[in-house]
Amino acid sequence: MRVTRRWCSTGGWGSICACTLPRLQYFTSQNDLGESVAQLRRKLWSQLHERMPRMQTIETENRLIAQLSRSPLAEERAEALEMGEAMWAELHDADSSIPFGSRTAMKVTLCSLLRRCALASKNRELADTWTVRFAERAATLSPAAFKEQASTVDKVPGRREARAQAHPGTGIDTDDLEADAQEEAEEAAAKESTAAEKPGKKNLSPFEQYRQERMLEHPTVEWAFRRRAGPGPRYTG
Repeated sequence: MRVTRRWCSTGGWGSICACTLPRLQYFTSQNDLGESVAQLRRKLWSQLHERMPRMQTIETENRLIAQLSRSPLAEERAEALEMGEAMWAELHDADSSIPFGSRTAMKVTLCSLLRRCALASKNRELADTWTVRFAERAATLSPAAFKEQASTVDKVPGRREARAQAHPGTGIDTDDLEADAQEEAEEAAAKESTAAEKPGKKNLSPFEQYRQERMLEHPTVEWAFRRRAGPGPRYTG
């Protein structure tokens, strides 16, 4: 009986620990946010004072924005939104030293963080702005966007490429699609009229069509156009 009770108590403690461990890990991962806002401020100021490369300072600035956006203080959330707007403008600057492959990931992260921050601050208009920006990024997102390439900020997509990107927030509405469809219909009609005006192609009347069919059914015509191989010349030798 003692062995059984000991085994039961051990199993009970094991099950309790097994159930508690995932919750403890989840709690730790949610509350382990890394460096504090004050530490990140000092680190960013030190990096700027030492004139370190922009890729290092912008990483610290991104982490600072992330911490401020999660803050319960309205002033810090407002600061995060202000810093995010400045960084968004820098990410769209063609003369910036930030690699283009890194800009895409930063833009997506900013849209996600600052949309939640704006909602927490009850700023619906700004939250809609970041939602539209995220929709614009998601509409043109591809693996090539994360590679080093030339700037495509000022590039105007073609008509068919723009139509494929017709999503909410892309600036392409129903009127644009209807105008494109009408233009294509006019081009197709012009091609049909040009083809009808070409010589040698005319529409046959019902009598002419019947006459042509009867002529093709003539045995001589069938024999001339038969596809089966005949027996060939007979051997008379």
